Amino acid sequence: MDIKKFGDFINEDVKLPVLDVLIDDNGNLYNGKIQGFPLRKGNIIQRKINGRNTLVGIIGVDAESYPAGIDKNGSIVSVDVDDDGFVTRKVGNDYVRIEIPNQVINLYGNELNGETQWRTEVDYSFLVPILSTGWVNVKIDMEVLKKVRRYAKSLGTNNNGYNSFISKLEDIQSISSRTLRYSTSGEILASGFNKKRETIQKEMSVIILLHYINEIKDFFTPGSSGFLFESFLAGFIPNSKVVEDNGFADVTADGISYQMKLYGYLASSIPLTLNNDIDYYIIGIKHPQKIDIYIIDGDTSAEVAISNGFSLSRIRSNPNVIKYSFDLLNIEKRIASIAKGLKGSLDVLYSQLSEFQYNIETIITGVDENGDLVADTNEFEVYKSNAINNIGVMSNELDNLVKSVKVNN
Repeated sequence: MDIKKFGDFINEDVKLPVLDVLIDDNGNLYNGKIQGFPLRKGNIIQRKINGRNTLVGIIGVDAESYPAGIDKNGSIVSVDVDDDGFVTRKVGNDYVRIEIPNQVINLYGNELNGETQWRTEVDYSFLVPILSTGWVNVKIDMEVLKKVRRYAKSLGTNNNGYNSFISKLEDIQSISSRTLRYSTSGEILASGFNKKRETIQKEMSVIILLHYINEIKDFFTPGSSGFLFESFLAGFIPNSKVVEDNGFADVTADGISYQMKLYGYLASSIPLTLNNDIDYYIIGIKHPQKIDIYIIDGDTSAEVAISNGFSLSRIRSNPNVIKYSFDLLNIEKRIASIAKGLKGSLDVLYSQLSEFQYNIETIITGVDENGDLVADTNEFEVYKSNAINNIGVMSNELDNLVKSVKVNN
């Protein structure tokens, strides 16, 4: 069986780095519709091979590797595909096609049209959830600056522009890079008991900020993500202003000017023009599983410059460049390590809040999660009843959340 890398079938500049649904080695589908296989997203990993950006792996939000996934358009993406377009996985020195499990066939038999193995030519749109995913309170819009300022207030210091900026980045890196601790039964252990309320809230602020930067990294085009990245970082700088006059500075604060760029990890250089009026250059490099941030002051900029901008290899090797790295994998699991019971309460609250929003939207629009019109009056009463039930569950779970956020001064 001849095997081709999936990159042979797609444009080398993959436009959809995020997969909405994952498929594991056994063909199991993680779209949240099958018991035991929750909705799980993933990122594609590329590498330059013979001058071409080539897909070499898929990593899930759980930090595990997967052979395939489905993007928002219903197209399957896989690392290895045979000549007939079937998704494969490597077993020893051979490649075998990945079967579609019976539970998937039983649930989607009519739409699969007799398919028993995953393959690239099939439109799998019916397997991608129509409802939005993620935390309902973490949605990126043009007011991201205001939101970041709120969550960043408890981090670092707030009395000096640049120094406060550095101190907040240090807090995020420190909290995001902590090693998860597991019990002998495999459960995540809280990193400390009887924490002060302020400590728990500070750590949760970092979790939410990681969600924000992950959304910017995954779901926006280069043009829009660049502007949102500027607004995101500006939220960490007291008295900052995002400049919109197309000048050299992207952000200013207390007489200090910053130029900011966000690029993918396959870039070798960062195009920009040196300018004496810029005090600090902030370079963000996004990876599938993390984002690196480099801070270059005006005096160091000449050391990393090349004819068309900055050399990324020079940036990485220069000891005068300040570097921060934010781990974006296992964000959800990190919540469990902050305080006992906190993740369980948040999971229930946000799940119920998402369902409540769905029930309200269904009543307003008359369209259910399958895209079907709801015209029967009795059905509307069901959605009304479900929404009322959501409120009751959230009220009860809110008590547990308050208990998790211990008030120890």
